[in-house]
Amino acid sequence: MSPTMGLALETNREDELLESQYQKGVRHLCDNGLARVPSKYILPLSDRPNSQSGDQNPSNPNLKLPVIDFAELQGCNRSQVIKCLAKACEEYGFFQLTNHGIESNVILEMIDVSRRFFELPFEERSKYMSADMFTPVRYGTSFNQNKDGVFCWRDFLKLSCHPLSDVLPFWPSSPVALRQAAIDYSKQTKFLYLRLMEAILESIGLVEKPAKNKKDESDALKGFEDGSQLIVVNCYPKCPEPDLTLGMPPHSDYGFLTLLLQDEVKGLQIQHQGRWVTVEPMPNSFVVNVGDHLEIFTNGRYKSVLHRVLVNSLKSRISIASLHSLPFNSTVRPSPKLIDEASPRRYKDTDFASFLEYVSSLGLALETSREDELLESQYQKGVRHLCDNGLARVPSKYILPVSDRPNSQSGDQNPSSPNLKLPVIDFAELQGCNRSQVIKCVAKACEEYGFFQLTNHGIESNVILEMIDASRRFFELPFEERSKYMSADMFKPVRCGTSFNQNKDGVFCWRDFLKLSCDPLSDVLPFWPSSPVALRQAAIDYSKQTKFLYLRLMEAILESIGLVDESDALKGFEDGSQLIVVNCYPKCPEPDLTLGMPPHSDYGLLTLLLQDEVKGLQIHHQGSWVTVEPMPNSFVVNVGDHLEIFTNGRYKSVLHRVLVNSSKSRISIASLHSLPFNSTVRPSPKLIDEANPRRYKDTDFASFLEYISSCEPKSKNFLESRKLA
Repeated sequence: MSPTMGLALETNREDELLESQYQKGVRHLCDNGLARVPSKYILPLSDRPNSQSGDQNPSNPNLKLPVIDFAELQGCNRSQVIKCLAKACEEYGFFQLTNHGIESNVILEMIDVSRRFFELPFEERSKYMSADMFTPVRYGTSFNQNKDGVFCWRDFLKLSCHPLSDVLPFWPSSPVALRQAAIDYSKQTKFLYLRLMEAILESIGLVEKPAKNKKDESDALKGFEDGSQLIVVNCYPKCPEPDLTLGMPPHSDYGFLTLLLQDEVKGLQIQHQGRWVTVEPMPNSFVVNVGDHLEIFTNGRYKSVLHRVLVNSLKSRISIASLHSLPFNSTVRPSPKLIDEASPRRYKDTDFASFLEYVSSLGLALETSREDELLESQYQKGVRHLCDNGLARVPSKYILPVSDRPNSQSGDQNPSSPNLKLPVIDFAELQGCNRSQVIKCVAKACEEYGFFQLTNHGIESNVILEMIDASRRFFELPFEERSKYMSADMFKPVRCGTSFNQNKDGVFCWRDFLKLSCDPLSDVLPFWPSSPVALRQAAIDYSKQTKFLYLRLMEAILESIGLVDESDALKGFEDGSQLIVVNCYPKCPEPDLTLGMPPHSDYGLLTLLLQDEVKGLQIHHQGSWVTVEPMPNSFVVNVGDHLEIFTNGRYKSVLHRVLVNSSKSRISIASLHSLPFNSTVRPSPKLIDEANPRRYKDTDFASFLEYISSCEPKSKNFLESRKLA
């Protein structure tokens, strides 16, 4: 099984070894030697710097931002510079500020002490780690290292600067020069910010220059003078594989203005006219950008623009952002003077509390998410537990990116389209006089669909009904009973859990599961749940009969590809692994925001899926997601990655996913079959010739784990990594 990027599967050996190291930051990782980017930092393919969706062509020239000369702004050409300032804020949301008046020694000293802070031993830096965003100083990594699913290639030091006298005692005392350097820098950037805000107010007609009424001008600036200031020092260490990650993801800034000081290493990109373009560092200048609050205050006239940060393999990079806004308890709203019939109000009132609520509701792991802090422990208990305790909305932990949601255009799912009718294989006919004809139908189904419905399969109806009933009753047990079987070890004979890997997943799936290893049955049986009482016997009967059915299907498949005398192959199938996975998909209040299972292909040879009467399974067929209608008394059978490899690509392992709904819970029981875990899978030599050259490398379970830990592109299954060029 190979799910989409960001959803860690059963285990990630690399993450288990390095998880404690990630918390110490990128600098610490690099200091201890790093030849590859750990999977914790690898972005989905579509989010990486050079993805087509980013539309970044490295051969394009860098964007030349508008340049505002601060000295000219203060001189006789002020009115002309004001017009340029307005144009920059309207069309770019960014500009370069030159001749800003901040002393060069103040800038050089701030960059130097910042660099030296990140060179301190981790034990010294770690004194300032905190999850409290209101603490006067915070050192950390990524955005929120306790919550982020995929980490950013960035360490940071954040210094609150208001009021300076109150926060100063908490600032780092090492390097010795840091406090004084930051004091000087914060004061001079605050002065520069206020002069820029004067010019911005003038550019939108809220202050005249020279002001006719000094009181009007002072009232307009009072909130800005008393406002918040946060200095964020960003450290982006050299990265061995910079195309896999970002220093900062696409974001807009929260406040009014940000003054960014860069060293000589480029990395900042802004989104302009639908493209990501790189801002070339300009010596002795600041990059200034409009924040969300200024866009609201100007009623949308000035634009707060998405930007992100690239990293590189040659040089570390330091940047220092001075972020300015109103006091945290202030309300921001469009200026009444900018609202009229021609320009109606476009934004609601907002404040810092609204921002936190928004962040938590969308599941963006930024500085904090109050909802996540309250519910994180509940997520670990599973979806069923959440629903049992009352749930009117989907928590942010389960909300997918828009492009990955069930009804997104990228999914190409038209609800008005008829459900797909899978090919139907009659197992009784397969065992009878029409076997040769049915074999042809099996081959056609495996080649064109990768799925088929299996009817008249011979498994007793009481075995099926008892298995479904016992499975449903297991998930109705109190959490305390189910939790006995929770484990992060994928080799455990029994595991109960939620999502894929609840200790690592960034976005959770709307699914709880019970996994029962079935091989060898005598060894694993004592570990299986003893409650409900009927579960063990139901699962024994079910596993034996599905194993028999699987072996008969594999005989037919070997026959369909001309390998009728493969007794050695059948021996491997008989001794192979079997895993029963019972999936529980509770009712979901907002099913369009999440998935029960993300797009994935199955890892083994064949999967036999038993569904209850509630539909949810979708397969990717001819470029569209289509729903498989449950067929009473049948199994859905699908080709796994191993069978595609074994047949050298003749039979297809196809992407599939699971929808949830708001009306009914759903139970499905998958019986996954493969060779023993230590076996090697390769294309059958009898299916390789000059006309059909070998298409796949050898593979085994270790290769699969290595692939998952190192590179898992979005919507691209494990098979792609095993194909020969």
